[in-house]
Amino acid sequence: MSFKNTDRLKGVLRCPACGGRIEWLNNKVRCENCNTEIKIHNKALVFYSKSLLPNYNKPSYSSSNGYHWPVIELIKKHKNGLILDYGAGNQIYNYPNVVQLDVSLYPNTDVVIGTDSPLPFKDSSIDGVISLAVLEHVKDPFFYISEIYRVLKPNRSCILDTAFLQPLHASPAHYFNTTSHAVELLFKDFETDVLRAGPHQQPWIMLKWILQSYINGMKSEKDRKAFRKQTIAELEENFNKILEVGKKMQEDSKSYEKFLEKTWNYTANLPEAIQCLFNITENAEKVEEEKEFPKANLLNRFLAKFIDFLVIGALAKVVVFPVGSLAALTYAFIADGLFDGRSLGKK
Repeated sequence: MSFKNTDRLKGVLRCPACGGRIEWLNNKVRCENCNTEIKIHNKALVFYSKSLLPNYNKPSYSSSNGYHWPVIELIKKHKNGLILDYGAGNQIYNYPNVVQLDVSLYPNTDVVIGTDSPLPFKDSSIDGVISLAVLEHVKDPFFYISEIYRVLKPNRSCILDTAFLQPLHASPAHYFNTTSHAVELLFKDFETDVLRAGPHQQPWIMLKWILQSYINGMKSEKDRKAFRKQTIAELEENFNKILEVGKKMQEDSKSYEKFLEKTWNYTANLPEAIQCLFNITENAEKVEEEKEFPKANLLNRFLAKFIDFLVIGALAKVVVFPVGSLAALTYAFIADGLFDGRSLGKK
């Protein structure tokens, strides 16, 4: 394994499927309880689950976030313990006390596991957790944080940074951006030491990222040059014009599009995929699923028809004419599917 202290790792592992003890037999690793076998691929442990990427060993993207000084301090503080890098990606650092876990297999990955699987570590077994630019790519952030809380030893630390004002950046998917209120909610069971924008997350970096994505999406070099020549005051004036006129034209999309073409052509011409990096509007409609009943076999269908004929005959005979006849006729139509009805025979 790329992890340099295998014995230390062995002592904290547990089966993510059932919580059972992991058994090491020569080159085979399996759960003693449910007998699930854990594959060893390029010296990394691969825990299979439904959400494990089918091409986990051939990642189509390469994400890498270096360690800044608070992270390095945490690693050094627990040099004789275990630090979990939860979503390490293609991490260039390879400290002997850091377990690199990811959904994909990179050169320094120690553990590969699916996105919605519990962590393969015992409760209160980890000395520190690192999570750098991962949370926005997780489908269930509450589950993700709860797993961090479960595996951390008491009075130990987690260092997490995540996206707030960032355009869409899918690797492989981008689900959430979080505000400071969201982080406080997610970490409600923790004691928060510091909640702030890190040195690599200052507003100017976000502005540059957004503007660069905006410029890259323009169709022509002419548009890109025209945009870059504008001063901040001119940009602000153009944005304000679009907002003011746009409010008046919200109900008439064609007029609004014509206005954009006249005032700021390169903005109107941004491809939809680029515009969706910044904002999404979805019109969604709830659709009630129709109940589908399996088709009965020939004998059951014969019995259903027989029961329906008995009911029709009884209505026609017992109930006074013409009410009985009308009731029998109505029942016959319902039995045939009128008003999505289901007769006694069908039931």
